[in-house]
Amino acid sequence: MRNDKIFSLYEYIGGYIMKVLKAIGRFFARIGRWIADTAWVQPLLIVGGIFALIFSIPYIVDGMKSMFKNDDSAAEAYYGKYKLSWSGVESSNENSGVDKMFKYIMNPDDPSNTDYAKKYGEKFFLAFVIEGCADCESNYYGLKTAQANWGKGEFSFDDLDKEDEPFKIASIYVDGKNDDGDLYFSKYISGNDTGTRYDEFFEVAATLENPYVHNLENADPETYYSEIFSEENTFKTPTLMMIDLSGDQPYYTTDFGVSEILFAYKGREGSTSNFDMARQIWDCWNHLGIFSDDYHK
Repeated sequence: MRNDKIFSLYEYIGGYIMKVLKAIGRFFARIGRWIADTAWVQPLLIVGGIFALIFSIPYIVDGMKSMFKNDDSAAEAYYGKYKLSWSGVESSNENSGVDKMFKYIMNPDDPSNTDYAKKYGEKFFLAFVIEGCADCESNYYGLKTAQANWGKGEFSFDDLDKEDEPFKIASIYVDGKNDDGDLYFSKYISGNDTGTRYDEFFEVAATLENPYVHNLENADPETYYSEIFSEENTFKTPTLMMIDLSGDQPYYTTDFGVSEILFAYKGREGSTSNFDMARQIWDCWNHLGIFSDDYHK
């Protein structure tokens, strides 16, 4: 049984709201009739509307940019998330994030490298990139897709009878500079400068001859890497290294754990789809397919 008092209250409120809405409607109707009857107002409104639209365009564009960030900024954000710092590279302590990475790779059992051993473990990707690099952006799609699906579906370690291995990556921006415009990479890391610290790592990497290298089209395995790593004060980007410091590396892994080096790679069968590129990353990590010991073209 309904409550008549509550019903009456609802009826009163509903009637009041209708009166307000009708009043608002009559107000705008009078304004509309006035504009229609007053000829000189109409062109002013049209001109004012045009100027309002013109002045609002920059704000509309900025709003659209913030809503739909381009793929280049997405790639920059991805690599930036895993970027190793150059801070401290010019000090005598050589304690920058980049320094610590190479010290860990070249001597993983050193107790002073414990922090990096915990953070990166025995296997990880090391990406050398620069800002505004189209191929770095292209590589990002495969890395992002592989990471998002890591350990699931076709990217499951169960199918390989292996324990799960977390996806890990670090990035180094080789175009980082000091206040004098000197590139940190060629001045302190590797190059023809007398102060470089890790030339041995790159010299050894330049000798890598794995199945992937031997089966690249239009590539001469004898000179492929040496040409890339020996150019004065330059370093090819993107360069993506698979660092494998585990005990089950392929036969071709260098003394410093470099088992594969990719540049602007494509997916399986030359595809550029995100998932096919991710599958290539998966194969690289697990030394499968064209990265396997027994692969022959």
